[in-house]
Amino acid sequence: MSDADLLPGRIQDELANIFADAVAEIAEETGIPDAAIDITANELALALSEARKDLIIMVTRRMKVEQDFHGLSVGKLAGILVFRLSRYRIVQISEDGLRDCDQRTIKIASKLQELAALRFASEAILKVHPQNWHPELLYILSRRHINQEMLGVTFDVIATHSPPLKTISPLDAPPFNKFYRRRQNSG
Repeated sequence: MSDADLLPGRIQDELANIFADAVAEIAEETGIPDAAIDITANELALALSEARKDLIIMVTRRMKVEQDFHGLSVGKLAGILVFRLSRYRIVQISEDGLRDCDQRTIKIASKLQELAALRFASEAILKVHPQNWHPELLYILSRRHINQEMLGVTFDVIATHSPPLKTISPLDAPPFNKFYRRRQNSG
């Protein structure tokens, strides 16, 4: 396995599009006007590039320790991606664009980036619906300190105990399916 295999540029581009789609879907569902949202492509690219570096470090560390390394769990992958997608200044919200919105919409807009990261990871990576655990993780992502490793453990538990979706992700195809382990059972 080479470092370039873990998250190459073309896959980062596909993941960036999935993240942008999550932003647009949440905005549409909650009434945030398109004119109020700007996605900074450079920040999104930087976040995904940094996630790739994190993956390389984690896989390299695991390969040195585990004789029989079979790839990272999907939760660890989701943890890295959500952490990076929630830490960069990707989604910009214009106050002028929210002028005619109600308080609920304004509150949701203030957390749009974190909500999109959670939806992105839930549906494209973990392949579960973001249900009851979503508000708690949103609060932790936006108001408390959490790291990639803790997010990864949390997402592994969620993936194990949630009914799976039949969504398709760029990470499902070879060679990625050998790097990222899906859960063995649910329930």
